[in-house]
Amino acid sequence: MTGGSGETRAKRNVTVCAYREENEPAVLALLADAFGRWPTGLDAEPGAFFRWKHETSPFGPSIRLVAKVDGEVAGFLAYMPWPLRFGGAICETMRGVDIAVAPDFQRLGVANALIAASRSRYSSDIALAWSNPNERSRPGVLNAGRKRVDGLPRFVGFGGAALGSVKRLFASGPPSPADESLVAALADEAFVERVLSGPGPVERISTAYDVDFLRWRYGQQGHYRAVVSESPRTGAGIAIFRTQMHGRFSVARVCELLTERDDERALRELVRQVRQRARTNFLACAFTSSRAAARCGLVRSRRTAMIAANPLHDGLAPNPTQASAWALSLGDLELI
Repeated sequence: MTGGSGETRAKRNVTVCAYREENEPAVLALLADAFGRWPTGLDAEPGAFFRWKHETSPFGPSIRLVAKVDGEVAGFLAYMPWPLRFGGAICETMRGVDIAVAPDFQRLGVANALIAASRSRYSSDIALAWSNPNERSRPGVLNAGRKRVDGLPRFVGFGGAALGSVKRLFASGPPSPADESLVAALADEAFVERVLSGPGPVERISTAYDVDFLRWRYGQQGHYRAVVSESPRTGAGIAIFRTQMHGRFSVARVCELLTERDDERALRELVRQVRQRARTNFLACAFTSSRAAARCGLVRSRRTAMIAANPLHDGLAPNPTQASAWALSLGDLELI
């Protein structure tokens, strides 16, 4: 077998076993080596982030597997339990995350061995295995038999700092720092439960949110903020967002846009508040329709998201292999 540098490499055996606590240093080094920096997109201490992500989720601990070659950690794969709403029904699914192979052990079948071994680790109750792999892990995931589902839309528009003049667009400084708005918003459990009691995306696939999930997902890692709205006409709503620099421009990423009622006025009010609070050049969000996005001043981006889906039960409705079936938020799509 020939390695990437041209040297002849003997065929080597790949073994897969369950992750153990003593594997953490080697796995963290592997993730950093494979992705250049891990976690990606967030300023977090890797060990604490790894344990938060895979051990403390309210959905349950992750299934974690380690691949070894000659006793050395060569690959890692984790699946997170992730309940999804299929219209009005909730189905148990497994979400593949953090698949990585050390550069020295690529092209030895490590990724295929990890994915094959994972199939026996979750129960027959699991209706779907899925992931939204990044560009580095995409080939291995798709080669393992998952269906590529392209075209999940994202929407972009001007942020509060860009409104008014082109001069202000280019003169804007860094986005405002995080504050205590998220903690305050999620502390009112009755209010959040009202928001989450709404109809949600009708006949679409979306995360089965609850208060504990939102507190875990956004309250412990990353610098997230929130705005809320409440009106007798439109009901209650909450938007969770974070700000970041993209080159010379600042961007507000609206990770969650949740309303008690399916009312576009509530969406517009939440987006207006995010613009006002964030004061960034641009704003990005996910919507269930282009019309709703347009009413909030956003247009569809050329960049879309991709899902890799492997239905494990027949007759899932809506069909998870169709892009139009999905209604994931930007927070769902972030590689957390």
